[in-house]
Amino acid sequence: MLHEQARAIFEETGNRGSQAKACGNIGTCYEALGKYDEGVRLLEEARAMLQEVGDRANEAIMLIVLGRCKTALGEYAHAITCHNQRWALVQELHLMNEQASTALELGVVTWAKARVEHRDAARGASLGHSGGAAFLFASPTAGGVGQLDGPAPAAPVFTFAAASGIRRPKAYMDSMHDAA
Repeated sequence: MLHEQARAIFEETGNRGSQAKACGNIGTCYEALGKYDEGVRLLEEARAMLQEVGDRANEAIMLIVLGRCKTALGEYAHAITCHNQRWALVQELHLMNEQASTALELGVVTWAKARVEHRDAARGASLGHSGGAAFLFASPTAGGVGQLDGPAPAAPVFTFAAASGIRRPKAYMDSMHDAA
C-alpha cells in the first residue's frame, strides 16, 4: 500500500506531521474495508502524533473516523467521546461545516445505540424482564450528548445536520443497522 510506503519515508525523515497523516490514511482504509480494530489502532496512533505536533485540524479528522470505527464496533460510549472531542475542536477552530458533520455522526451513533437498546429491551421483555432502557440524546448545540430515561429520537441531531446541508447516504445508515 502506498500509504505504508509514505509512512515509512516520513518516519525515516522525522516528519511526524506527515507520518501521522499517512498513518491516519491507512486507518481510514481499514475502516473502509471493515477492519475496524486495525483502523482504531492506527487512528489512535495518528491522533497521538498530531497532538504531539499541534495539528488540531487533522486531529479532528482522525476523531470523526475513529468515532465511526467505534460505532461500527458497538463501542458507543467511546464513539460519543470521540465525536464530543471533535465537536470541541471544530468549534474552537470555527469550522461550521465540520460542526454539522459531527452533529450528523452523533446522530448516527445515537440511532445505532438506540436500535441495540430497543432490541435488547425486546429480548428482555420476551424473557419476562421488565424495565426501560436509557436512550442517548445527542444535542451538540447544548454542549454534547447525554442520556434520558425514555425514548429520545435522534431527530434533533439529524435536523441540525440536514439544515447545514450534510447528508449521510442510505447505504451507510443500512450498514449501521447491520452492525446493530
